[in-house]
Amino acid sequence: MGQIKGDLTSVDEGRNEAFQAMAGARGFVVYGDGFRRRTEDYDTPRGTEFNTFVDAEGGAVGTSYVGDKGFVGVSLSRYQSFYGIPGEEAVELMPRIDLEQNRLQSKGEWRVGGMGIEAIRYWFGTSEYAHDEVVDEGEGDEIGSRFTVEAYETRVELQHLPFVTSLGRFRGAFGTQIIDRNARGQSFEGDSLLEPARTESIAAFWFEELDVDRYLTLQAAARIEYSDLDGFGRLEPLNPDIPLVALNRDYTPFSASVGGLYRLHDDSVVSLNTQYVERAPADAELFSTGIHEATGTFEIGNPDLVKEKAATIELGYRKSSGRFRYDATAYFSYFDGFIFRQLTGLECEGTLASCGTDAGDGEEETLDQVLFEQRNSTFAGTELAGQYDIRPIWRGVWGIDGQFDYVRARFTDGGNVPRIPPARLGGGVYYRDDNWFARTGVLQAFDQNFFGENEIATPGYTLVSAELSYRVDWEDLDGVGPSMTIGIKGQNLANDEVLNSASFKRRENVLLPGANVRLFGSIKLN
Repeated sequence: MGQIKGDLTSVDEGRNEAFQAMAGARGFVVYGDGFRRRTEDYDTPRGTEFNTFVDAEGGAVGTSYVGDKGFVGVSLSRYQSFYGIPGEEAVELMPRIDLEQNRLQSKGEWRVGGMGIEAIRYWFGTSEYAHDEVVDEGEGDEIGSRFTVEAYETRVELQHLPFVTSLGRFRGAFGTQIIDRNARGQSFEGDSLLEPARTESIAAFWFEELDVDRYLTLQAAARIEYSDLDGFGRLEPLNPDIPLVALNRDYTPFSASVGGLYRLHDDSVVSLNTQYVERAPADAELFSTGIHEATGTFEIGNPDLVKEKAATIELGYRKSSGRFRYDATAYFSYFDGFIFRQLTGLECEGTLASCGTDAGDGEEETLDQVLFEQRNSTFAGTELAGQYDIRPIWRGVWGIDGQFDYVRARFTDGGNVPRIPPARLGGGVYYRDDNWFARTGVLQAFDQNFFGENEIATPGYTLVSAELSYRVDWEDLDGVGPSMTIGIKGQNLANDEVLNSASFKRRENVLLPGANVRLFGSIKLN
């Protein structure tokens, strides 16, 4: 079996191709996939957004042995990408990212079916990641910074056999996870983003599910972890006169959740979940002190960060079948020590000593100074989506759909959490049958006036879209066979100006792509 697919995009003269293939015999299965993507700088309502090209390719190969009692498999994948970074410095320096990643993974499962054990599973992975931040200083390309990550992860899980008690039927699993990660962000001009840092963690987890009856299911889970981080940072993060010193930080985060879902007679499901989650700071949040070209920032870590703690309650109501289908979720979270990147209002020219009001007066590239901080905060939001089949028409049915999502995030001592997306409201009209699908719709994003310190408001935008596709299936003697899909899709057809409020590039007025027409197609072989 296999699949080939591709598309062409007008906004950036993009060409995308991909394939998947799988074959097997006598318990052995081999798999391969690959893709290639090429785009030019994309167009916006203000003209071409310079330095937004993408040149990427990748692929994977793998093999597995599948038996009566389980399987074992291994895969190797590679990903490469070369792309530009838009913004104020794009014309002068043409900052670009040249990255590659190699991953080796192995998965396996043994279905024991005795001694109280249903199955034992393992997962092992190792990856090597590296990217160069390339700039043109006028005398040809130079590597300004290099970021590397080498990581190993092992996970073992034991699933126990289901058992029945007076409370109901229990199903569950427990296991352990080990991670070893080495990272470095080295700059060849100015301060390095991250001196060599190592993260070692080991965690134990447990999950249990109780089917009280065919309507009610209860769930509970817990996880405890020990993380040890070594790196180099400043005890006074904003003071350039304080040298980098070797630091060690360790944390023991604990997380737990309980919840349940109730199936109603109309096939809808009501769910209620509560969770308490602790998270250890990452190496970049603790030890960063240097240039981050991809975001146009000079990032400064904070070695005084403590565990981030969050308590969340979430209520859901959904139905995935029938004439009226919907998914509604509302949630509220309280963070004790939410970790975020705060714009300080200062600019830097590549070193911590250069940060201040005089930065930018010369010919050096300027970067927004960002400090990792920690404050108590609350997040409240909702996500709504629905489809309603109005009535049959021709060989299919036509209907309407809608969506709404909103999040309000603020600090408990005043002010707004930075880089939060705006409220969005949208809807459309669709038609579908066994072969054809057509839809046209509008998505309105509202002004984001709840912005963080040293940020600016983000204006709203309107996205108009349309899609028409055709699918055909050819049945063979077994009732299944190859299929083909072709179609055309229009995005942002009104060519509205779109700024991403969650991006640091918002401050540089970097627009997202304008009107785009995408031609796509795929052939699937069974």
